[in-house]
Amino acid sequence: MKTYSVLIVDDNREWCAAVKKQIEQYPIFKVVPPLHNGQDAIVYIKGNKPDIILLDIIMPICDGFYVIGHVRDHMVNYQPYIYVLSALGTEKTNVIMRKLDVSYYSVKPIAPRAVAYNLFKLMGESGESSFSSNPVMQNLDDQIEDFLYELGAPLHLSSTKSTFYAFKFCMEGITRVKNFQSLYGKISLLPEISSTPGAVERNIRSTIQHMQKNATGYFTKCFPYGQKKLTNMEFLNTAAYFFKRRIEENFGDQVFVQQNSVSSSRE
Repeated sequence: MKTYSVLIVDDNREWCAAVKKQIEQYPIFKVVPPLHNGQDAIVYIKGNKPDIILLDIIMPICDGFYVIGHVRDHMVNYQPYIYVLSALGTEKTNVIMRKLDVSYYSVKPIAPRAVAYNLFKLMGESGESSFSSNPVMQNLDDQIEDFLYELGAPLHLSSTKSTFYAFKFCMEGITRVKNFQSLYGKISLLPEISSTPGAVERNIRSTIQHMQKNATGYFTKCFPYGQKKLTNMEFLNTAAYFFKRRIEENFGDQVFVQQNSVSSSRE
């Protein structure tokens, strides 16, 4: 597996440490010790030529614009990926970024986890990394359990397993589900379920009714229409929307790029 060296340049030392920790979750990246001003960055880049430069704009001695310009103008045979993060979110800044051929640009504040995932996505689009390396997807079971727990799902009941797997299948895009009957059938064949499609449908419905009856604050936020009867399809599609939004806020955009949507008017 190809690995990439990453240099983080930012005068905020705590931010550097937080971003470094998140990037290092991805095995394709090797993060070198961060630097905190543009002058030190230029010296390091000349001698080591890191594959990726994660760069702030406003820094002491030499700012990020100067660093990028130096790399582009004086290191002709060196073309690193340059990911800029800055609180400068103006149109003028965007124009400068395009002129300097910046690979990616994010406006602060942004979660360190989002920076790490965006960087992974950037390299993944070059065909050098695998979607399955994404730690978000590797820990999807825990993410879904936490989400269902906040909605008020009774995780201790065996009937909730059907809801868990229905939700997981939707999120992973394991299969193209043309209608919910086929989804119930696939869940019923799982060793952990070993049931009938009809029983799977009833279990999901029972879990939804339990959540409606005990309506947590988070459930009410996602389903503000109260005691309106929710079909399985309505619940899964709406819950999927809020789950995706939560993950993308924490880990960056396009986490579920391989997801296949579930859509049907039947249950």
